[in-house]
Amino acid sequence: MVRNKVKRRLRAAVREILSQKEWSLGDVVLIARPGSFDHPYADLVANVRWGLSHLERVLKEDDPT
Repeated sequence: MVRNKVKRRLRAAVREILSQKEWSLGDVVLIARPGSFDHPYADLVANVRWGLSHLERVLKEDDPT
């Protein structure tokens, strides 16, 4: 039950973030860790946003075009 709640919270956070900005990341896999269950939702959203932003920067740096 905890795993499903963490997955639902993570999906909601991603939906919220994707509704605010157009991301050019392709496919991304997020892993719901059990510790995510105890963190406040706002922190979860902030951490996911940071991770996606970091990934976007890395992908832009590696793009040869």
